[in-house]
Amino acid sequence: MDRGGAPGPARVRFADDLAAGLDEARLATVEAKVEADLARGAHRDAVETAAEYATANPTREGLHLSWMLALYRDGRQGDALAVYARLRGALLETLGVEPGQAAQRLQAAILRQDPALDVADGPRLVSTPGRPNRGATTTLVGVSTSHGGQLVDELGGVFTLTGNRVTIGREPDNDLVVPTARTSRHHAVLTLTPLGWLVGDQHSSNGTLLNSEPIETELLRDGDLLNIGGMLYRFVL
Repeated sequence: MDRGGAPGPARVRFADDLAAGLDEARLATVEAKVEADLARGAHRDAVETAAEYATANPTREGLHLSWMLALYRDGRQGDALAVYARLRGALLETLGVEPGQAAQRLQAAILRQDPALDVADGPRLVSTPGRPNRGATTTLVGVSTSHGGQLVDELGGVFTLTGNRVTIGREPDNDLVVPTARTSRHHAVLTLTPLGWLVGDQHSSNGTLLNSEPIETELLRDGDLLNIGGMLYRFVL
């Protein structure tokens, strides 16, 4: 038994894992706040929060996408495009990869001033039926909700995507529970954006696969095959 001195390797790993989990939970909360600010039309609040945390996490695409959208809705198209350039530079320097398709599509939409990026008829919240394990939720009317979407598993079971954020993982506090040994406690998250449903890996132990390719953040298309912990789900619009 370790009764003193430097902590053993197992204790250090446990502390590191706990810290990583807390950091991820904090960032997920920040992302949810930014999404809520965007939904209620508080674009400058969204800009301020997203700027702070995206700057501290230069390769986190979800935060940068929210930052870009908030800047654009605040009438700052040039600044929104600068954020994309900043994200691209960080990803290339750190990981040697280009931004994901979702970031590229958002950049293109900002360049052409796509009306889909605007808040329609003023921001408001409307109650919708509850989701499994989480009770009542809301759906964003200020953000396009015409995308719909379902996840269909290998046995034909259907999970309907509602609200603007759907969490996937092994623990029962997730919206969609995937009870396999290869599934992380909080494995992936789906976020409704003006361009459609965005899937992001939550630093899972086995990764999130989209059409057999590991991803960090990507935009879902009709018919895409999502692999979570060895379970296959087809995304259907």
